[in-house]
Amino acid sequence: MSEQLADLDELVLRCRNKIARSYIKEAVRSYKAGAYRAAIVTTWIAIVFDYLDKLRELEISGHKDAKKELEEFEKHRKANDVKKSLDFERELLDNAKDRYEFISPYEHLDLSRLMEDRHRSAHPSMNSVEEVYKPTAEMARLHIRNAITAMLQYPPVQGKAALDSIKKDLESDYFPTSSDEAQKVLKSGPLGMPRDSLVRNLTIVLVKRLLLEDLSDKPHAQTCAALNAVREMHPEMATDVLKEKLSSVAGSVSDDRYHVAVKFLALIPDTWQFLDDGVRAKTENYANTMEGDQVVNGFGYALRVQEISEQVEARIPELSDEELIEVSRTFSEELPEKLADRALERYANATSWNDANWLANKLILPTINLLAKPQLEKLFTAGEDNGEVKYSHQYKEVLKAVMNSGVLAEEEFAALMTQHDLKDQFEDLMPELASGAED
Repeated sequence: MSEQLADLDELVLRCRNKIARSYIKEAVRSYKAGAYRAAIVTTWIAIVFDYLDKLRELEISGHKDAKKELEEFEKHRKANDVKKSLDFERELLDNAKDRYEFISPYEHLDLSRLMEDRHRSAHPSMNSVEEVYKPTAEMARLHIRNAITAMLQYPPVQGKAALDSIKKDLESDYFPTSSDEAQKVLKSGPLGMPRDSLVRNLTIVLVKRLLLEDLSDKPHAQTCAALNAVREMHPEMATDVLKEKLSSVAGSVSDDRYHVAVKFLALIPDTWQFLDDGVRAKTENYANTMEGDQVVNGFGYALRVQEISEQVEARIPELSDEELIEVSRTFSEELPEKLADRALERYANATSWNDANWLANKLILPTINLLAKPQLEKLFTAGEDNGEVKYSHQYKEVLKAVMNSGVLAEEEFAALMTQHDLKDQFEDLMPELASGAED
């Protein structure tokens, strides 16, 4: 019994409204004292105060029905109209379910039983003259628990209204594109204390949005951030949805848009596990056979999917210069080693000054900040070994970009310039290092 009582005390802390929480505390005290009728009556009072508080929150946000109902309630209260006040109370649960979606149909049934038992406990005329109504301890405890878990712990916006509210946030230009920041936004809204149905429906919406809608870069990044945030916040429910829905949705993506499915697998981590064998086989075939626009749109993302990355890496030598450039642009962090090596190999083997300049402008300079230290060092070798690179106009810009990247310390940069016979050719870069050290 002590564990059950402690559990009730913990549940009380979930109540959002101060007045409702004070009544539910009183209900728990009555329950502990064996006053089960009092516990049931007080629990119902907590429901009424919580309902009124939810209406006030909705009124502030501009909800017209909530405002109208509050005005009517205040009118009846001031006029001391008992009949109208009782009508308000009788209709409370129906309105909570149908008009505002505070509760589900099953929760409506549970709370209707609470209301009936409240009437039996509070109105002697409803009971037999010879019999005193004696609710059991289990019944009183169940009513307290149901009141909290069905209504008192939740904000006023749930159901379709909550889902619409989150979707509206997602459409804002100011919704974050990082998962951590998205969590902060989502926790401050309905998803901070959601019903399972809300998490489920939102996860489905986000999956379908990413796979079936044509999103530009920023909305796509925002939707990825939201889905990854939901998975962090509510992992069990989100995982259940992905197991159930991902294969069917991904499998419905048309062949000419299949890069969006690969992009999903790349940007929503560890989701390959939720695909059935048929979708996995389709994805593997795509990785082996993509060409043209498919390469431009999907190759870079396929490289990030661990389960197909090896077969995609094997195709890197087949990439044309234009494809290599476009694939590299899909990365915002460090380039995969084999892709970086291929880009550097192509630059190191430039066949003319024009070729070297073109590759420097289109491929090397845009990815300098995505190269790791070993790849940056290869740029010095490229200049030493190939005069077409060393004497091209843009090679100096390449070296300057390497210096400004901050990956190599100044003394490392100077040592590499000397080691690869570049110091004399680009001696004007060396004073920049000296002046930087003096500063």
